[in-house]
Amino acid sequence: MTYAVTISGSPSATSRSARLLRFVESELAAAGIAVRRIDIRALSPAALLAADTSHDDLRHALAQVAGAFRSRRVAYPARRVRCRSAGAEGRERPARCVDRPASARVRRIREILRGPVLSEVDVETPSGIVTSVITTRSIDELQLDAGSEVVALVKATEVSLAKL
Repeated sequence: MTYAVTISGSPSATSRSARLLRFVESELAAAGIAVRRIDIRALSPAALLAADTSHDDLRHALAQVAGAFRSRRVAYPARRVRCRSAGAEGRERPARCVDRPASARVRRIREILRGPVLSEVDVETPSGIVTSVITTRSIDELQLDAGSEVVALVKATEVSLAKL
């Protein structure tokens, strides 16, 4: 069964990021994608600090992530992003950052705006352009160029890129 795993690391269940994660989960569910949440607050603090993967809490969480990976929904460390799409008269407007199930599909880089430390990577999606702000060093290490194939993954308000 295909499913997505969301991971809530917020120290508060009522934080803005936790509310945003619930919204993303509802959008995924509306798109027909089963969602399983890992709430870091509910995991054993001692097991987390010791990285005790034999502990039931961590073993169960790792199994959920591994199952999502096998079902083609993967999670990578996220970078800061800005989502956008063309609006009326060519103006930019905020886009829905969750591109339904397509957010984890192979996409092409349209343009890279390099900076000395941070760079913007524009990725083409069916819903418009998704821009990921990542370090210039990461661009060099991943050998990203315009036309490179990447997977754009959305995590709450962030998008990560993984070169294929």
